[in-house]
Amino acid sequence: MIKVCGRSTLVFCMFATVLSACVTSTEGTAPAVFAPVDASHSQETSPDGGLVEAAVSDAAAVADSTSPPQSDAGATALDAATPVVDAGPPQPMSATATMPDFTLAAASEKTMCVTVRLSNAVPMMAKKLTTSLATGSHHFIAYRMNSGVEEPIPTACRPLSGITTGSVPMIISQSSGDALAFPSNTALRLEAHQLIRLEAHFVNGGSAPLTANGQLLVDGIDVTSAPASLEEANMAFWGTANINVPARSTASTPILFQKARAGTHGFALTTHQHRLGSRFRIWSATSATDAQTIVSSNRTPLADTGHWDAPPLYMLPTQLDFDGTNGLAFQCEWTNTTSSTVGFGESANSEMCFLWMYYWPSFGFDSCLNVPCPR
Repeated sequence: MIKVCGRSTLVFCMFATVLSACVTSTEGTAPAVFAPVDASHSQETSPDGGLVEAAVSDAAAVADSTSPPQSDAGATALDAATPVVDAGPPQPMSATATMPDFTLAAASEKTMCVTVRLSNAVPMMAKKLTTSLATGSHHFIAYRMNSGVEEPIPTACRPLSGITTGSVPMIISQSSGDALAFPSNTALRLEAHQLIRLEAHFVNGGSAPLTANGQLLVDGIDVTSAPASLEEANMAFWGTANINVPARSTASTPILFQKARAGTHGFALTTHQHRLGSRFRIWSATSATDAQTIVSSNRTPLADTGHWDAPPLYMLPTQLDFDGTNGLAFQCEWTNTTSSTVGFGESANSEMCFLWMYYWPSFGFDSCLNVPCPR
């Protein structure tokens, strides 16, 4: 039987009006040093020569759309005289979803969305998600949809619009390609021809048009041959909207701390800033008090990103175990070379400070706009 975990109460963080917290989680175990999946990055420039950032918008929280329990793999005895048929070893399978080509004019940026169905003919348990993006992309998000209709033609949309309409991200990629591999006992359930929303933010700082596109590749196993012990995974999305970077100066957040939910385990994470971002570090911490000793103790960060435009996906060599009191500490830094004060916002000329962590077992999409959020 596919194991389905408890689910947290649906909570919304509408950052445009109430910049308050809404979340759940806690972290644990000694700090692990991460190895980036793809440490390469590229920089796009705006028409005036400055770096241009694809604005990741709404950090609105939305409840998870976890599937109901599934029946045990393998055939069931019809009667006492009929032997049980073994489902055999897991049957590998793959599926894809594609954002078709569209033209991005010179010196422009767009966020485009499509809603399409995966190519899997039968339900599957996803074990690995791989994204690939054309030149000019900043972020690419794939959402699992519970309902809706296909809209295969790329249409302009707001960043993170899937979250604000009730969808939950499967993966958020910020480079030309990411590969998110789930732990051996963890997966995402996808229905036959699962409805998927793809959202991509593209930036063209050049003088000629670009052809933009994106693709999601899902590798997994047939549900009927999946081990009964598989746990659902999900995502935690934490950050702060309290950002103020004075003109022609540097600034940073204090070291912030967010507890993780007891009994969960983190296995990958990444960072997100806009074009003025100069550094983003994440550490393991046992408490808010412990978080304040991080710098003085020279603690090794779990992630240390010195570029905003294509931060790597950090896969943990050892998972983080959360007990209800520990969690993640983080700090964002900026260098403002402009003549204006910059604050929080979804525009390329505004700033953000968010991390997201992939964790299991799922308690839903764990979103917090302004840490610390109550548990």
